[in-house]
Amino acid sequence: MSQAHGKDRQQSPTQHLATRQESARQAFVNKLAAEFQQLTAEGVVSSGNVISSLMLIKGELSEAERAGAELLSGADGVALRAAFDRLGYAPENLVAVSALNAQGNPLPSDVLRRTVAAISPTTLVLCDEVAATAIRHAYAAELASEQTSEQMSSQIPQVTQTTEQTSQTLGAGQLIYLLGMRVLNLGGFEASLASEDTKQRSWRYLKKIPQLAEPY
Repeated sequence: MSQAHGKDRQQSPTQHLATRQESARQAFVNKLAAEFQQLTAEGVVSSGNVISSLMLIKGELSEAERAGAELLSGADGVALRAAFDRLGYAPENLVAVSALNAQGNPLPSDVLRRTVAAISPTTLVLCDEVAATAIRHAYAAELASEQTSEQMSSQIPQVTQTTEQTSQTLGAGQLIYLLGMRVLNLGGFEASLASEDTKQRSWRYLKKIPQLAEPY
């Protein structure tokens, strides 16, 4: 009998389950690391913990971020982390991704979709209109389908999707469900820090997405 089999026989059912869970977790971590290595090579810029249920996308970068500073390392990051703490999110449960690549150009839609798919968040927050536009383009077919479904359920005559209608999808403060994710557009969070009124508006938006209960 091999040492591995002997070890398995010595484990209790609970220990055996824990070992299998740890093996599965490590396999997932290795797979995600490989995927992000490829995405980084394709220009994806991120910060934080990629194994997170909360994902933020920022497109209107500060001068410091454009110069290479970590995403959300400024006042907006401090304010967002404080807000998410109040909403029940663990500090480590956050990853930020830039809607621009390492060269400062918009990420191709397919790369953005693969990045979101790799992280597989339950909540996706769009920090500004650049990020919202990137998601509208990347998920145009799904968003159009969602609007058509809403029209049918409300018995509104179906019309051809126009550019104007598409741009109204995911407006500032709007929360939608997309492929199982909660998606919220903050409409310009960093700019909202300029006044107390706009800060309170952003807080009202954020209160729409409290931390979800874990599925176990």
